[in-house]
Amino acid sequence: MAIRKSGCAAKGQLLADAAAPHWGCSVLVRTIPSKARATRPWPLSSSQPCCSVLVRSLFEDEHKGIEAVRLEYERRTEELYSEIGRLTTQLAWLKKNMVLKLSRAERVKRMEWESGELSVKLQTELLGLNRTSLYYRPIAPSAEELALKNRIDEIYTAHPFFGSRKLVTVLGWAGIHINRKAVQRHMQEMGIAGIVPGPNLSKRRAKTGIFPYLLRGVTIECPNQVFGIDITYIRIQHGWMYLVGHLATV
Repeated sequence: MAIRKSGCAAKGQLLADAAAPHWGCSVLVRTIPSKARATRPWPLSSSQPCCSVLVRSLFEDEHKGIEAVRLEYERRTEELYSEIGRLTTQLAWLKKNMVLKLSRAERVKRMEWESGELSVKLQTELLGLNRTSLYYRPIAPSAEELALKNRIDEIYTAHPFFGSRKLVTVLGWAGIHINRKAVQRHMQEMGIAGIVPGPNLSKRRAKTGIFPYLLRGVTIECPNQVFGIDITYIRIQHGWMYLVGHLATV
């Protein structure tokens, strides 16, 4: 089976043959494929040998083709880099505005856990969320912790001026040995603190507004003229419940 000769190897062999003194122009032309002779304009000049013109045309055409491919590659590369830069800028702007305008709860609602298009990691990066916090599930307090908080609440209700140090002492009398930091943490979770006088409470602060008693000198003459509201919490067996009282004139 005949093997087609083309490419740089065939052209190199053709150039070597052209340098042979016994080869003529007619012999060299016959070695070029007929299709190439039909598609290429072979310039002939009286000032140059026919063989050198033909060989130079072969290499010039190949060089022009390589140069055109290189220029197209550089153009496409520049376009792709420009597109990447534009998309990166738009993505940074979108993430910044989404984090500023949406709360964390709203951004969590936008998570698509069953989505096959974007992974959970990529969604958290786009929404500005911490991925580990999404998998966290709060643990209910144990029975021992609830019993301890109930005891702290009983002592605090009877003596609201007790702080964490005094509560540690009183709990120790009952055989409950706990450090002060644990008591402070429980008090912070329960929202209670020792009622004690603060510093400089008798001094008037100009920056703080004075809130007068609005009902002073007011005569209540009709229903729904004055309303009052208060809120407190009540301890139950497995936690606490809040009680809101609404007072209205009748």
